[in-house]
Amino acid sequence: MAFKNGIGIKILPIFGDLLAGAMSFYAGIHIRFGGFQENLQKYEPLIPRIVIFVLVLIFCSFFTELYNQEKNTGEKEILTRSLIACLFSFFVLSAFYYTLPYTEIGRGILVISLIVFWVLQSLWHITYEVFLHLPRFARRVLILGNGPTSEKIGNLINSINLRYVLAGYINCPAEPLAVSALPAAANGDSLIETARRERAHKIVISPSERRGALPLREILDCKLSGIDILDGPSFYEQVTGKLLIEDIKPSWFIFSDGFNITSVKRFYKRLFDVAFAVIGLLIVMPLIPLIAVLIKIDSP
Repeated sequence: MAFKNGIGIKILPIFGDLLAGAMSFYAGIHIRFGGFQENLQKYEPLIPRIVIFVLVLIFCSFFTELYNQEKNTGEKEILTRSLIACLFSFFVLSAFYYTLPYTEIGRGILVISLIVFWVLQSLWHITYEVFLHLPRFARRVLILGNGPTSEKIGNLINSINLRYVLAGYINCPAEPLAVSALPAAANGDSLIETARRERAHKIVISPSERRGALPLREILDCKLSGIDILDGPSFYEQVTGKLLIEDIKPSWFIFSDGFNITSVKRFYKRLFDVAFAVIGLLIVMPLIPLIAVLIKIDSP
């Protein structure tokens, strides 16, 4: 249950990339020089160089959303995102090596290592996607509601290549019936009893009319028991990366955490702003004198 609810799902891809990064570093040296032990000695101590190389790869992969395990990702998208992460890593590592020359590795080794990492990371994430789509590891979703929005969410879950399984619908008497599937809740069962019986990992709340229609106490019980609670538009955005515009209500903007900028988020944002500004400055610094000369020639 812990694996399905997100702990193992989030850690395992990163762990695989850490291993792939270390293997790629060694492979780059071996392929570049054709030998192994004698060429490793040229880059002693190895540990700091490997750590920097791998951490930059993980950092760049994070920003290309390769570790977003909620969104459905195809093979082409994985290949593209991994390639972008490797290209981004090349510039970041080049700037890092320019700043700290004692951590540097040869450009040939760097390029070969990044190509090897792209291949290994792509194969690993594609394999992991296949693994997540196995019925044993699919996450079960209950939909609270039986109207048009619930029907859209149910069709989305039943579509091809999603890693979710529809556990059923829970009727809301206040809205018109639009779904054809059988309800999950038996007569007299509470929401949490139904969720436990159906082994649900998520409950998607999607009634068209919520005022006085939601069992708030039962929803809170499910939330406190560790079951994810999402509204329909948020679940749709999480899975597809798109907004369900026609079903977004003012309450979605009120309860969305996208506008919540905490002190931690503000600190990390500032940290990344400064880091990227420094990296960009280091990259263009060799060109600044040339640009100044060209401006002087063009506009005396």
